[in-house]
Amino acid sequence: MIALAFRFLSGRYHSSAWGTHANEAVPEWPPAPWRILRALIASWYHKRGFVERVHPELAPALSEDAFAALVEKLAAALPSYRVSPDTAAAHTRHYMPVNGKPVKLIDAFVHVGGPGTNGAAVPTVNASSAEMLAFWPLIVFWPVELEERENAVLRELLRSLSYLGRAEALADADLLEISPDAVPRKQLVEPLAADADAGRSREPLRLLAPESPDAFAAWLAAQTPPTAKGKRAKTANALPSRIYVALQAETGALRAAGWSQPPGSRWVTYARPAEPFRFKPGAARGKVGDKPKVVRFALVSTVPPQITKTLLITDVIHKLLCARAPGNFAFTGCDADRNPNDSTGVSAHSHAYILPECNTRTGAIEYITVYSRHGFDRDALRALDCLNRLDDPAFTEHSRLATHLRGLLGTGKLAPKLVQLAAGQPEDFFQSCALFGESKSWTSLTPFVPVRNPKTRKNGEAKMGEIGGLTLPVGSPEHDLVRLLHEDGNAMGEGGQIDPDKVHIAALENLELLSLDDGRTFHWLQFKTTRERGNAAEPDAHGSRTAHAFGTGLRLTFSEKVRGPIVSGYGAHFGLGLFVPAPDPS
Repeated sequence: MIALAFRFLSGRYHSSAWGTHANEAVPEWPPAPWRILRALIASWYHKRGFVERVHPELAPALSEDAFAALVEKLAAALPSYRVSPDTAAAHTRHYMPVNGKPVKLIDAFVHVGGPGTNGAAVPTVNASSAEMLAFWPLIVFWPVELEERENAVLRELLRSLSYLGRAEALADADLLEISPDAVPRKQLVEPLAADADAGRSREPLRLLAPESPDAFAAWLAAQTPPTAKGKRAKTANALPSRIYVALQAETGALRAAGWSQPPGSRWVTYARPAEPFRFKPGAARGKVGDKPKVVRFALVSTVPPQITKTLLITDVIHKLLCARAPGNFAFTGCDADRNPNDSTGVSAHSHAYILPECNTRTGAIEYITVYSRHGFDRDALRALDCLNRLDDPAFTEHSRLATHLRGLLGTGKLAPKLVQLAAGQPEDFFQSCALFGESKSWTSLTPFVPVRNPKTRKNGEAKMGEIGGLTLPVGSPEHDLVRLLHEDGNAMGEGGQIDPDKVHIAALENLELLSLDDGRTFHWLQFKTTRERGNAAEPDAHGSRTAHAFGTGLRLTFSEKVRGPIVSGYGAHFGLGLFVPAPDPS
């Protein structure tokens, strides 16, 4: 028994049930076995070369013959599903001009709940079944036994999957070790025997599935022989030779050949919960009158930018927001006379932080979170609502810079785009966004760049000083980080991010590299740590405010759990010096 897990990055699964028109607004939930196997084949075609380069030991199992055998092994069995109870069927409608006349189009989708839809940290290998069920809204249990190499190939192809259903249903997938016995009965969708009754608590659902290879071979042998004449002979010659080939048939070719459903497919009746769509999704909101403090975006790109380009991406976003809402304190941090606020005090550092989150395996930026502890007013929210294309020519006053940035990021289809996911208060994102997590241990996601120079004595020895209960070289990155975290006006508000009366830093250590899952690493020198000015990286009008041209990775361990976000140092409002929760040291 294997378990394929899926989550949908936008929180929506877009598809239309087989045999229905898109405007009938009938979403296919859960996805049919036929659709899932076709998605795996597409992933093999597009990502086979990449997987072979990263895992050369899997090359024999990635050959077409070996992969076809794997697909047909899955086709020989019918899967069962675990679906999240927090789902709702919905649709949008709009009118598109066709030949000068408006034509109504309906986009049906399933809103999928759960923290896995909003970029929460992926559960670890040792996570409990409850944690996995809370994170992954869709789990497909396939009753087959695979060899170790086949398991590895399937896992890599799932991790390379881009979407499931229509192209806008961006998806992430993985292979889990979880049993159907851990799933509540009311969340299971299982094949229904021909003579069985779904019962009052369940309803029948028809899904398209492939025939078993043996049944398909018998069906194929019974078809019209190639010696027939006319249209039937043409159709017989076009029949797929095996299930693996049948799964790749194109809809246009099937219709041209007169097929009402793909050859080699069958309808299977499943039993799903009688009320599959009960959850009523709504916008994340705080109390009446509260300004939203968090606006969260998904970053979509043909070539996703790496976390090392954080400062480049966030700088562009900042300029776009300032162009959309000129003079707004939430983005500029300056008063009406363009004077920056003080470094301490109630209003200090209360303007927006633009913070990145990356895929824990590839290092590609997946989400951008804009956070301000004083909230966003109406003008700021309007500017955030307009934030979409990073190649937007909105900041015309920076035309030379805009041209330079477009050259670095790409234009048109290559340009990264932002899709707003939700807006609300920090507590609304405690479970879905790792930046607002709570932990004793925090590690650098982007390098911390100190704002002071190291202090030395006349003989060249470093001056040592005590701060926060630690003895550290004065002006060193470690000393500067502790100093900044204890100052007023950091990201979490007045009094700093750490209340010395309640919590203190128990340990502080350097990290040589940013380590991701699957052994991938980035050196801190690979990160961009200087903002773009004009056509090159230059100091700002007041001179460079950073004491170093490079950053340092650190690991913080507190005496008690601390709530994020934790971000400090030069470029903190642009995502530098950002920390994320890490497993507590044993």
